[in-house]
Amino acid sequence: MHHNIVFDYFRPIYIFFIIILTILLINTIFKKNRFKLVNGFVIISISFICLLVSIYLTYLAGILTDELSVAGDPFSFFMFIIIVLVSIINFVAYFYKKPA
Repeated sequence: MHHNIVFDYFRPIYIFFIIILTILLINTIFKKNRFKLVNGFVIISISFICLLVSIYLTYLAGILTDELSVAGDPFSFFMFIIIVLVSIINFVAYFYKKPA
């Protein structure tokens, strides 16, 4: 059995987080918030939760890689880096675009 298939199950979670964080970033930058449902608390909370869960998944992938004695999944790691960057950009964009 090919053990690298285990890491393929993490990819949809990373992709989902990237999509959610990108939607939040677009909402923050272009102020498409017509219903006032997405405020600063929601943006910061969702970004923080996505970041924490992706950190845990990446840590878990490292443990699985070590235990199964297989190579890691570089694509998942790159998606993790994207999540970290977009989360940081969300924080910065919210505080930069915050109305005075």
